Amino acid sequence: MRRLWGRRPRTLRPRSLPLCPAQGNPGSPPWGNSVVCKAGPILVMLVVGLGEVEAPTGVVGLVLVGEAVLEAVVAETDPPIVEYEDAEFFWASLTDYDAQIRSIFATENIITEALRVFPAQHGTAVADLGCGVGRSFRHLRSFRVVYAVDNSKNMINKAMEQQEANVVLMEGRIEDVALPERCGLVLALGSVMPENNDHFHVMMENIVRNTADDGVIMLYVPSMESRTFAFQKHVDMMIDEGRTQEEIVDTTRANILRYQFNPLGYMLTDSSLLQKQWLKEEIEYRLARYCFQSICVEKFELDWDKQVNLPQYGHYPPHWNWFVTLRR
Repeated sequence: MRRLWGRRPRTLRPRSLPLCPAQGNPGSPPWGNSVVCKAGPILVMLVVGLGEVEAPTGVVGLVLVGEAVLEAVVAETDPPIVEYEDAEFFWASLTDYDAQIRSIFATENIITEALRVFPAQHGTAVADLGCGVGRSFRHLRSFRVVYAVDNSKNMINKAMEQQEANVVLMEGRIEDVALPERCGLVLALGSVMPENNDHFHVMMENIVRNTADDGVIMLYVPSMESRTFAFQKHVDMMIDEGRTQEEIVDTTRANILRYQFNPLGYMLTDSSLLQKQWLKEEIEYRLARYCFQSICVEKFELDWDKQVNLPQYGHYPPHWNWFVTLRR
């Protein structure tokens, strides 16, 4: 398990890329590492400063919200510890992929359509960063070559069972992999899972570095709006079931604490992985520094049965994530 307290988070500094002269650096985050911890029945958000700044005794935090943590700082004691699953260990030990991971390729959708109509496929090199067990491979058969990258040897071994003739499997991480060539299409579909905002930019800079000058990047990321709406839908469901107000409040509070729901979007999944949830406007804001010719953010509605596996919510509006297309 990864501990958000008890050690200083590692510093992840984005390597420099040219900025848009007219835009300056609008995507630069005003903080370093976003960390969440519990304090009684409420959530406490701490924004952790990295770099040359020395943190106060007993806490690695510069912005503090919540009486319990404020008291901890005054007393020079550590706030409560929150643990989350180490991502590399999770993927390395995953045995039943289909039972735990809902694939976006389980249905025909806007992503499969975008891959189908992508121009000049036969001459295009593709990178699938975070390829998992290779569910995308059948949709990439017409491309010249597919560099399928994953940081888990376990996933690479499983992907071999799906391997197409044009697929080259590579073990590596999104933040530092060096591809044999710069690709005309780079996919990172559900695989961009930063630990903080700096880590996100480290990942994005390397994605851009591996993309051809006229290339396209496709991202698939969780939606903060959908995650928030899900809490509301769950409350509606409990009302429909005739649950008491006390039960509804207690259940909602327990879910907020379980998933570490917070306004900066770094939350826990059902598997206790740390996963960033993205606001649509935040995506556009954070990507502005990379000077893309266009940034298109589309709603990807999830199929209740095939991609969410929660049919009991079927009469409520579906969850959604964001499909992001970036043109250099």
